[in-house]
Amino acid sequence: MTYAMRSASKAAMSFVERTLKPGDRCTVFAVRDTPRREIALTADRAAIEKAIGSIHAAGRTSLYDAINSAIREMKDEKNRRAIVVLTDGGDNSSMLSFDEIDRITKESGIPVYFIAYDSGEPTEQQDLDRLTYLAAESGGFLVTASEKNL
Repeated sequence: MTYAMRSASKAAMSFVERTLKPGDRCTVFAVRDTPRREIALTADRAAIEKAIGSIHAAGRTSLYDAINSAIREMKDEKNRRAIVVLTDGGDNSSMLSFDEIDRITKESGIPVYFIAYDSGEPTEQQDLDRLTYLAAESGGFLVTASEKNL
């Protein structure tokens, strides 16, 4: 995502502006070697946008660990809950396995939505199949996007 972060961040900010309703809260995680929460659950739109803008591509991708972190963060949230993941591919460094995140996601009852971003790098079909499966099993869905249709 190194070369795509600017476009991806812009799209994420647009998503927040268009999707969150008054009173909705949002948390932002950076998906890296170790997932890092950029901001705790908040309704402060300016803080959310600042957190999104601060994310930079670096290291490997602990996607499953990041989803698990988001689930833990949102477990007590009483309002609408959803996890939206903007990713350019699969997981290459999580401590959790696919089977573990599958179980955790199902148990959470939180829908997971994936935006699979085509950054120009090859993406394994198995990775997309896994994301599609996780999304469908949780009540979410997967869409693909590129800089042209983000």
